[in-house]
Amino acid sequence: MTAVLVTRPAHQAQAICQQLADAGFSPVPAPLLDIAPLPLDAVLRQQMLDLDLFDIVISVSANASQFALRHIDEFWPQLPFGQNWLAVGDSSARALRQAGLEVWVPQQHDSEGLLTAPQLQAVIGKRVLILRGEGGRETLAEVLRERGARVEYANLYQRVPVNYAPAELSALLHQNNIRAVLLTSGEACQQFAKQLSDDALLQRLTLIVPSKRVQDVAFAAGARDVLVSDGADDQSLVQRLRQWKETLRDRANP
Repeated sequence: MTAVLVTRPAHQAQAICQQLADAGFSPVPAPLLDIAPLPLDAVLRQQMLDLDLFDIVISVSANASQFALRHIDEFWPQLPFGQNWLAVGDSSARALRQAGLEVWVPQQHDSEGLLTAPQLQAVIGKRVLILRGEGGRETLAEVLRERGARVEYANLYQRVPVNYAPAELSALLHQNNIRAVLLTSGEACQQFAKQLSDDALLQRLTLIVPSKRVQDVAFAAGARDVLVSDGADDQSLVQRLRQWKETLRDRANP
């Protein structure tokens, strides 16, 4: 059974570990980042109170959607009307849709995909709120401001590195004979490369990532074999692993 290292934050790893097991893989959890909510400061509080004054609300992660909904539940007995809601991918949209919102999702699950949305073409003077974690990418906001939008960030959480003991992560890979690693963000790629004690090991592993941007980060960190899935959701990542495994089988049995 092929062992796969799952680096999602601990609270998000259970579902994909189950899907991997069902697909015939042996998942090995090793979170690289923890997700911690940021306190409700005066700025975030006002953004939540003024939610009905924004024309467009965009969530760039599942964590952003979940933390935002907690605050919305606190301040809004009923959801506000009139906003266009967008999310970077299906996992980001899921919680919002479950809350009763209509959410537009791009085919390409990244900022560049979001920027193709019809709702984001004629935005001069429109107020846009981006739900995100602290310190995320700036591309989306920069382009929308160039298009004339008034953009604000709602910083809802922070990513905290999980630090392993020296050589602990490398030992885990060797002990479980792991050949593939799931990495769902550029920051996770950097953390993974930083905490490996053996650079040659990184070059021998196959990394599964959700986008070309994260692939570029992985290559820059020293990886050689980096495959891109159709998105950051569990199903897309597992499907890419299935394809990789089938390719290995075909090579072994020409």
